[in-house]
Amino acid sequence: MSTHKNRVKMTVSGTPGTGTITLSAASSGYQSFATAYGANATVDILIEEGTAWEVARDCTYTNSGTTVTRGTFESSSTGSAVSFTSAAVVSVIATADRGRTWDAAALNTQVAGTDADTTMAVNTLYTVDMSAWATADRTYTLPATAAVGDRVGIAITAGDASHELVITAGTGDTLNGIAGGTEWSRLFITNEVVIMRCIVANATWMVEQDGRIPQKAMMSLTTNATGETAATFVRPTAFSGAWTAQTDNASLTSTSGDQIKTRRAGTFDFAFFGFSVSALTAGEYFSVALYKNGTTNILAASSLQTPTGATIGQQAGAHVENYALVADDYVVYQYRSLPGSKGLSSAAMPRVISWFTLTEKL
Repeated sequence: MSTHKNRVKMTVSGTPGTGTITLSAASSGYQSFATAYGANATVDILIEEGTAWEVARDCTYTNSGTTVTRGTFESSSTGSAVSFTSAAVVSVIATADRGRTWDAAALNTQVAGTDADTTMAVNTLYTVDMSAWATADRTYTLPATAAVGDRVGIAITAGDASHELVITAGTGDTLNGIAGGTEWSRLFITNEVVIMRCIVANATWMVEQDGRIPQKAMMSLTTNATGETAATFVRPTAFSGAWTAQTDNASLTSTSGDQIKTRRAGTFDFAFFGFSVSALTAGEYFSVALYKNGTTNILAASSLQTPTGATIGQQAGAHVENYALVADDYVVYQYRSLPGSKGLSSAAMPRVISWFTLTEKL
């Protein structure tokens, strides 16, 4: 059974001709096969080189050695297998024939999901308006009795700022290798869609379409923070600073707490930047940092003024990739200066502000 992941495209190395393809690097803006799958997988692919193209089903991706076979030929620009060179690119797709197969096992029943723990039914799409959920997270559990090819889907028509829909397999079953009764993931953002398929009767489910939307948030400082404690990391709001949430697609930000919180477990990228209000003098430093749950230093970035002194404020910033967090973890922005009098600027020159971001990687 082929597994589909979104936005997977890579260049190739060598000259594959009509045979197995050796993968090289992810194309700009896309993820690699290794990032998307992390292990061997069966995939459907599109190979392109200029105006030449070929579509194949049930191709074997080998994680060690990073190769992908040509699988079952479906169609091409020539009507037969195309001989490709190192200029080709390979994408994971859902082919037309695969779509016809899926149509044969359609989600032929649609019901409204409710604000209650729910054991779902096979071949049913649950459309869930979470906006009126009042009291708690709810667990939606896959059915214990299912035939190979049965599907269950969940579509969030309206999200919720406080509660989550938790997805799990039934007791004794698995979903993407996660034991029943243990959370696979959760939904809470408007227009998220997940479709799951039974691959071993009454036992094993896999996610066939992962339409979760990445959690994203950015806060920027809109009032200076000044008068901080010398040589000590402090929160900007403790020293007159004020934040504005520039981006927040899932109610993640706390402007009064200097923090961005996750609502489901995953892997995240952070970026952060700070600019001092006042210039540093010889030997002084200015630093910004992110702390996990307010206590664990994820990363600090510093600037140190040279002995010649300074004429403008100093800046510091950094980027963190692939950091694992669980639901309700949060990152806190803090800053410090050696003399305790440099402050954190909300509007530095030229057109620079102090800010931080969190982005989920799916």
